[in-house]
Amino acid sequence: MQGIDWGKLHNNKNLDFYNDDAGLHVHLNRKAFTRLHLWNFCRFLYNHLTLTTHIARRHNNNFEWCNFSGHLWDDIRTAIKSDGVNAYRGAKRTAINLSKNETIELRMFGGSESGYLFNTKIEFIQAVYDFTKTYSLNEKHAQIRFVEHVNADARLTNLQKYLKSNESKKAILRATDMPDFLADGFDNYKLI
Repeated sequence: MQGIDWGKLHNNKNLDFYNDDAGLHVHLNRKAFTRLHLWNFCRFLYNHLTLTTHIARRHNNNFEWCNFSGHLWDDIRTAIKSDGVNAYRGAKRTAINLSKNETIELRMFGGSESGYLFNTKIEFIQAVYDFTKTYSLNEKHAQIRFVEHVNADARLTNLQKYLKSNESKKAILRATDMPDFLADGFDNYKLI
């Protein structure tokens, strides 16, 4: 993100990132995904929820605007197969909003006044996008393969630095720890 004056942004106390409820919403072009790739992308983010929420910096348990439990796996499958046309009501406030025809909206990221943390989140999205195009998510330790993937990509310098912290290392080791509301996981379903 060249050209952003983070100092000026930081001095603007009216911006929402000074509020715990603020978030960063990122829209990805739906055409950039095949249906299988989008399924794997969603699957990685949900099945590695500890890692996802750590990088998203959602530590305050305020998920009103980005509810991770709002999706049932069948709803995700239906929304992907119909390109968002048949998404269920309430989908807008889920962590991954699949209800739009043109874009996929990621709503799980907390706001940030730091250029480093902002770029880390954007790089995480890029890394998950790239990783889920090529790697099998059925392998036991996909999060370890993901970190290897990140470390091999010269574009992801902020994310590489972030993943070296002790807190990040714990999140990587616990990446597949799932809250009760996600206990069924994606493995019980097939997209096609």
